[in-house]
Amino acid sequence: MAQKSSPQIEDRWWNLAISLSTAFTLGIVLISLYFGHSVLFTHLFYIPIVLVAYRHPDRGIYFASLLGLAYFASDMALNRPDLFSMSVGAGRIGMMIIVAWVVSFLTSTLHAGEERYRETIDASRDAIFVVDRGLIPVLFNAGFFEWCDKIGVKMPKSPWNTPIFEILPFIPPSLQAQYGWVFVSGTPYRTEERFEFGEREVHTEIHITPIEEDEEVRRVLTVVRDITLRKQAEEELRRSMDLYHTIFDTTGSATMIVEENGTIVLANRECETLFGYTAGELEGGMVLLDLVAKEDRLCIKQYNETRLAGDAAGVPRTFEARCVDAEGLSHHVLIHIGTIPQTRRTVVSVLDITARKQAERLIAIANAVRHMIVHETGKRDLMHKACRELAQLDPRIIAAIALCEEGRVVPVAISDLRYRAMHALQLSRPWVKEVVANRSPNFEAELVSQHDDGVEFIEYAFALPMIYGATVKGVLVIYLLPKALVGEQELHSLQTLANDLAFALNSMEIEGEKRMALIQIEKNMEQLAVLNDHIRNPLQAIVGTVDLEGDGLSDAIRPYVDEIDSLINELDVGWVESENIRAFLRKHYDIPGYAVDPGPE
Repeated sequence: MAQKSSPQIEDRWWNLAISLSTAFTLGIVLISLYFGHSVLFTHLFYIPIVLVAYRHPDRGIYFASLLGLAYFASDMALNRPDLFSMSVGAGRIGMMIIVAWVVSFLTSTLHAGEERYRETIDASRDAIFVVDRGLIPVLFNAGFFEWCDKIGVKMPKSPWNTPIFEILPFIPPSLQAQYGWVFVSGTPYRTEERFEFGEREVHTEIHITPIEEDEEVRRVLTVVRDITLRKQAEEELRRSMDLYHTIFDTTGSATMIVEENGTIVLANRECETLFGYTAGELEGGMVLLDLVAKEDRLCIKQYNETRLAGDAAGVPRTFEARCVDAEGLSHHVLIHIGTIPQTRRTVVSVLDITARKQAERLIAIANAVRHMIVHETGKRDLMHKACRELAQLDPRIIAAIALCEEGRVVPVAISDLRYRAMHALQLSRPWVKEVVANRSPNFEAELVSQHDDGVEFIEYAFALPMIYGATVKGVLVIYLLPKALVGEQELHSLQTLANDLAFALNSMEIEGEKRMALIQIEKNMEQLAVLNDHIRNPLQAIVGTVDLEGDGLSDAIRPYVDEIDSLINELDVGWVESENIRAFLRKHYDIPGYAVDPGPE
C-alpha cells in the first residue's frame, strides 16, 4: 500500500473544521441580515463551501445549494426584500453553486491525477521514495516496502520523521554524499551498488533525480531497481561467452562463422595462425573463397549453394581442399561445415593436414627408397634414384647426396642438375664439414644459386649425416626454396632415411668384399682341380717305371704311391661336391668361371 505524500488530517478534523466554519459563517450572516446588511458578510459562505468541495467533491454542489437556500430563506424571513434584491440574492446563490462546482471539478481532477500517479508508482516494481532537503522521506511507493521486506529492513513506526539513511543504514557514505551533491548541483546521478545481507547478495541500480521548485532543488526522487537477477543472468552469460570463446579459440582448428554470402563474421586465433591474417582483416573484410586455392573454389561454391538450397544431404560435411595463406603458401586442409540452426550462417572448421599429407608422402618415399635399397645393386644408381624420390616430397626442395671418400665429401647425386655447382661449393664449406666431424645435423640460411635460368634464393639448407655405426658414410643435403614446407618431424624422418642409405652403402661394401672373396675361392678351387691332375701324371710315371725295374723296388715304393693316390682321390671327392657350390655362386653372385692354365702335359 502506498503511503501518502504527507500525513493527512483525519476525517473527523475535516468534519469539525467544516462544521465550525459553517456555523460561524452562518451565524455572522444571520446577524448581518438581522441588522439589514444582506451583502457584507455573505462572502464568508465561500469558506465552508470550498472546504466541503475540496474534501468531498461529490457533495460540494449539494452543500452550496443548501447553504444558499438557508441564506435565501433567512433573508426572506428577516428583510422581506424586493424583487431586485431577491434577484441579487438568487445570483449570489448561483455564484456559490458555481464556485462549489468549479472547486469540486478541480479537486476531482486533481484527485484522479493523484490516484493515477499513485497507481503508477505503486504498480512499479522498483522501490521509489522522495526526500526533502533534510533527507526526511515525503513519499514511499508500494515497491519500496516490498523491497525492504525482501532484504529484511524493518520500517520504523514513524518513517515520516526518520531520515532515510536511518531507515536504510546499509547505504554507504559515498552514496550518502551524492545526495548532498544532487541538492547543490541539480545534476541527476546514477550508480550500481552491491549489498550483502547475510549470505545473500543483492545488486541494485539507483537513480537519483532532483525535483526543482522556483529554480531550487527542494526534493530528490530516488528509484531503486533490483538488478540481482539481471546481474546473475549477465554473469551466466559472461561465463557462457567465456566458455564459448575458450572452446572457439582453443578448439585446435581454424574455426570461423560465415554469412550466407560467404563473408567471415567471426574467426578464432587458429585462423590467424593458419592463414597469416589478423582477425580484423578476416572478419567482415574477406570471404571464405578468398582463402581457398583457385582450383577448389568452384567445388566449394557449389557445395554452399546446394546446402543453402536445402539439399544438405547431397553435400559432404567434411572434405579435403587446398587453402592459400597471406604469403601465398598452399596448405592441404580438411574442411568441416555445419549450419547454425534457424540462421543462414554456417560454422566452418579448417584443420591443416599439410604435415599429415607430407608425412604420408614421406612414408611412401621412404618405402620406395627402401625397396631400391633391397633391389638396387649399383651404389651411384641407388643415390640418384633416392634423390629423385626425395624431391617428390615438395616441388620446392632439392635433394642431394654426397659420400665420404678418403677424407673428402664427394658429390654423387642431386635431384635438380641446375644446382649442381652450388651444391659442390657448399660441400666445401665449414657447415657441411661440421656435419661429418660432429656426426650431427646442421643448417645454413639464405643461400644463392646462379644457373642458366637465373638467380635462385634458397631460404634454408639442411645437411643430415648418413651414419652407420660409428662411421659417417656421407651427407644428405636438403635445399629449401622459398615457400617450401618441411617440418621438424619430416627432418627426423629424413635423418632416419639417411641412416638407412648409410646402412645400404655399408651392405653394398660388405657384399662387394664377400663377392671378391667368393671369386677368389672359385679360382682357388679350379686351381686345385688342375693341381690334382698335375700330381697324378708324374705319379703314374713313377708307378710304371718301378714296375719295369722290378728287383723288389716296386714293393717298397708302391705303399707310398697308394697313399698319395688315396689323398688325391679324397681331393677329387671334394671337388665333385664343390661343383654344387660353384653353381650356387655363379647363379646368386654372378661369379663367372675362370679358365686356368692346365700347365705342361
